[in-house]
Amino acid sequence: MKIDNTISKKVGQRIKDLRKKRGLTQEKLSELSGIDPKHLQLMESNRPSNSRVDTIQYIASAFGLTISEFFSDDFFEDELQKLESIKSEKPNSGLLKAKSSYADRGKLLEDNLSYAIYDANPVNRGHILIIPKRPFSSYFSALPEEKQSLWEMIEKAKTFLDREFKPDGYNIGFNEGDAAGQTVQILEIHVIPRYKNDTKNPKGGIRRVIPDK
Repeated sequence: MKIDNTISKKVGQRIKDLRKKRGLTQEKLSELSGIDPKHLQLMESNRPSNSRVDTIQYIASAFGLTISEFFSDDFFEDELQKLESIKSEKPNSGLLKAKSSYADRGKLLEDNLSYAIYDANPVNRGHILIIPKRPFSSYFSALPEEKQSLWEMIEKAKTFLDREFKPDGYNIGFNEGDAAGQTVQILEIHVIPRYKNDTKNPKGGIRRVIPDK
């Protein structure tokens, strides 16, 4: 569904304001949202951008916002009726679909930028995933405050696991890219508790990801 020209112009101003508040260039927002930089530039201009609702979904997600949160600003007060249909649109981003697969698992820990859940296919008892709330696939695409949140969540996960499972050690890491075995296109940091005798020879730890080496 396309948005009309009046809302289109206001959307562009909202994007520009949010981008400046977050200290993002158009190039960085393009990288985070997957929207072409030229289209972002057009959206932020005063010209009609011919944008679709799903485009706004991607951009809102890049800011860590739902579509309703994106449109909650008083700036859109005069357009409330037109916005109802937009706010009810279902996101169709592949990343957002991947994110929804976690919805039926209870959050163990949470802050405003990340959360922790049990892995659906645990390697060991208590295997936890740390996941950013804004959907992106690469750790290196995370904003500084998101990286801080993720590592603080790892500390919280360790405290939780120490209390609940009393493991003897941990393997902690993430898969970055197809060659590294990444199959879900949302960043997942694995916190895997290790126990004495859970494997015959634990020597080498993560260096044994490639068994022959």
